[in-house]
Amino acid sequence: MKFDLSKKLNVLIILIILITALFLRFYKLDLRLFHHDEGVNSTFLLTLIKDGTYHYNPENFHGPLLYYLTYIPVSIIGLKSSLINVENPDIADISFRIPPAFFGLLLVILFITLKSWLGRWGVITTMILTALSTSNLFYSRYNIHEIYLIFFTLLTFVSGYYFYKTRKNIYIYLAFMNLAFMFTLKETAIINMGIFFLSLMITTFFNSYLNGENSIAERWKILYKEFGKKLINPIPIVGVLFLLFTLIAIYLNPGKLAEKAENYWNYALFTKGVSVATLFLLFSFLFRILKDRTLHILTGILIFFIVISVFYSSLFTYSKGIASFFLAFENWVSAGTIESVQSKPFFYFLKILFEYESPILILGILALIFSLRKDDPIIIFTISWTVLAFIINSAIPYKTPWLVLNIILPITILAGKFIQDLINSLDSKLKVTIFSITALLIISRFAYTSINLSFVNYDNDQEEIVYVQTVRDAKKLVERTFELTKSFDGYNTKIHITPSDLWPLPWYFRDYNAILYNALSDAPIIIINSEKKKELERNLKERYSKENYPLRPGVNLTLYYQSKKGSQFNEEKIFKKIEDHKIDRRKLRPGLIGKVYHSAYFSGNLIEEKVFKVINFQFDSEEEKPYTSPFSIIWEGYLYVPQDGNYGFITESDDGSWIYINNKLVVDNGGIHGTQRVVNEINLEQGYYKIRVKYFDNYFGAIMRLKWRNMRGFEELLTDKNLFYIE
Repeated sequence: MKFDLSKKLNVLIILIILITALFLRFYKLDLRLFHHDEGVNSTFLLTLIKDGTYHYNPENFHGPLLYYLTYIPVSIIGLKSSLINVENPDIADISFRIPPAFFGLLLVILFITLKSWLGRWGVITTMILTALSTSNLFYSRYNIHEIYLIFFTLLTFVSGYYFYKTRKNIYIYLAFMNLAFMFTLKETAIINMGIFFLSLMITTFFNSYLNGENSIAERWKILYKEFGKKLINPIPIVGVLFLLFTLIAIYLNPGKLAEKAENYWNYALFTKGVSVATLFLLFSFLFRILKDRTLHILTGILIFFIVISVFYSSLFTYSKGIASFFLAFENWVSAGTIESVQSKPFFYFLKILFEYESPILILGILALIFSLRKDDPIIIFTISWTVLAFIINSAIPYKTPWLVLNIILPITILAGKFIQDLINSLDSKLKVTIFSITALLIISRFAYTSINLSFVNYDNDQEEIVYVQTVRDAKKLVERTFELTKSFDGYNTKIHITPSDLWPLPWYFRDYNAILYNALSDAPIIIINSEKKKELERNLKERYSKENYPLRPGVNLTLYYQSKKGSQFNEEKIFKKIEDHKIDRRKLRPGLIGKVYHSAYFSGNLIEEKVFKVINFQFDSEEEKPYTSPFSIIWEGYLYVPQDGNYGFITESDDGSWIYINNKLVVDNGGIHGTQRVVNEINLEQGYYKIRVKYFDNYFGAIMRLKWRNMRGFEELLTDKNLFYIE
């Protein structure tokens, strides 16, 4: 019998999918600290809210629509933060992330509009895969441009599909409008537009006005007659010449790739030439296949430029915005081709698909295999879209993990169509049972990886999808700063933040009135990149204490605050021993509890937790290390001091290490460096003290020794004779 599903059960399944998608996208939206790019986006948003203005800058690479979409919930809900007002929930972070979560949910819903083509099971499949997709879920939970771009890309596809089915002109207008929204989000939408254009050409070649009964040779002959004559037009010829000249110039001057596009006219010439040629061929092609729709295409183009003009001119208040929109493409040509930290190998996206999106990848490959011979124009278009999206995005050197969404979208559509065709071919309960079990296994696997990345290891930089994510321990820096300002002038406390890479700190310090960025002075509180702390310490005249905090991979910050006692950078710390009645000595066990993390930032994936009797190791190669670099360890427990006196605490480490006694920093041996020794002497009474030791290894050798110099002047390793933990 044919496998069918009642309408009521069909609706129930869709409701379950939507409720699941909604929960996964909106639950604990403030769990992650703001990502680097969110910090940048929040700065423009704050300007829009406080000053009522937004001016597009092509140097920022991204369009204005995100800020206007985010303005709505943030301006309504407000900017309160629990980090400042502990009594209230952290609604500001949540309100900032409502739009991407909402559009992530709409993306799942939008597949319902393709039911007439995908079928019931095809729609359910695409909805499940998108709702549980690791990448879709992860990037729906913080506010960068990609999830919006994917939504409007799908909406453009849906508009084109409905025009193909109904031939109603309204869908031409909607297609151009949605295409414009894509460009108001990211200028790289031109890549998606180009892929759509090429896919349309391929589909038209194999179907449409080309006779499907013709041989391949005859089709190529028709293609030559229809499109070849366009090549004699001078505009595309000039565009092709620009392209060839630029490629030659780049080949002869590879060193110039490291510079910005506007400094070299060949980049500008290349961009303008290719853009002119592409647009000319696109419009010529559209007018050719839609001969009777010329007026409607022109109307669609007019709608496209109106939408672009409205947003890039900041609602017609910033005349330079429209011109700046075109300048951005030259910047992107430079950013997309130069060698940088964002440059990744060709199969970078395939690796992400295999590791995180394997259900979509497997179903997509099966769909490609079994759908190639079909004459359905929509299938041919989607296959072309999938293949071109993978090839073009993989060929561009500039890659960030969220760009994989542009590849996942068409693969998901193919997967849905494949499942529908498979269901239609089932004629026995056994096959239905086998299919159902397989589907459940796929969903279970997807659910685990998605939940793990979005709710557990969201700041573990060992995960490919986690990219320059602010680590959870950075929250301690923000909370500590808020605590310190209470001892100075509250929200009017002068805070100078000088690291070159400071995002997203401006968002979290938005309520302070006297913050100065990228400057040095004797402010009560200074936050600086650890690499510059020696320069700062030479110039500061007041007495300061300092503490170290991670921000994200590769960025560690040092917090300085003015001290009222002691010498500069070494405040006289009063260490009070733990009162005897507060420690049950019967529960004390020798050693310290060590937690090992698979990152350099003391957070993320916990590799191991065990007791260390002594902290003393040296590994000279990766093969010798018990843990793969980078890794970090936090040891915690109690230190027993046998008698009153001065004790020197020492770490010898490669890379950074720190010692805290009673939560006060005693030894600062932080930073990425070779073997380095730091000693600091403090006075302690006989008794027990809390001790915390931190160490991280970034790469190469891993060395860590914890020592002390006792009151008799002898230097020795600190061992389980003096180190304890409570069982």
